[in-house]
Amino acid sequence: LTTVVGEEGQVVFRQQESRSTGEIQAAAGATGAFGYLVKIPLGSIPPGSYVLGIEVKSRLAVDQPVRHETVFSVTGG
Repeated sequence: LTTVVGEEGQVVFRQQESRSTGEIQAAAGATGAFGYLVKIPLGSIPPGSYVLGIEVKSRLAVDQPVRHETVFSVTGG
């Protein structure tokens, strides 16, 4: 789950994807790493501060998600 949340708590972007175990294992290979790319249309997001959140969870442990957040700013052009 990828989200972008504004200063007032409004969700301005949300995208959820699922991957099969086989797909992740094939992509991870020997490194154990799995790349993730999402395109966020920043042109439609007004200037301000936002929190980008990425959350992942295993189907085997759905009650134990892992989440990372980082703050970023959108400036006017």
